[in-house]
Amino acid sequence: MPQLANLRHERFAKYRSDGMLLEEAYERAGYAPDRGHASRLAAREDVRERIFDIRLNHTDVLTAERPRVIEALMALADQSRAIRTPEGMRQAREALLAAARLQAELAEARTIDRKHIVRDLKTASARAPETQK
Repeated sequence: MPQLANLRHERFAKYRSDGMLLEEAYERAGYAPDRGHASRLAAREDVRERIFDIRLNHTDVLTAERPRVIEALMALADQSRAIRTPEGMRQAREALLAAARLQAELAEARTIDRKHIVRDLKTASARAPETQK
């Protein structure tokens, strides 16, 4: 599928395909915060197809970036812990908490992506016989 004509829709699709949460992707695409509008945009057929297309063409994007960030945060935590000061321990704790949050988001995003891909494949296969008639 070619890029979407609306640049903000295209950016939204790209952010969502990268695993960004719905509302964050909506805001980063240039829209004012609004959960309802974000949901409606995500439900548009052309946007859903574009997200699916980007995911199929770039399956490694999600897995390539966040694990590196998590590793960097873990290294930072180890370095901060080695300082052995209250400030170093605070920084280590913050880095570990950030790594844990990213790990949880990554796991959730992978689960959601799998569900969406399976759903989209089922929808596409259900439509395939209709188009052959």
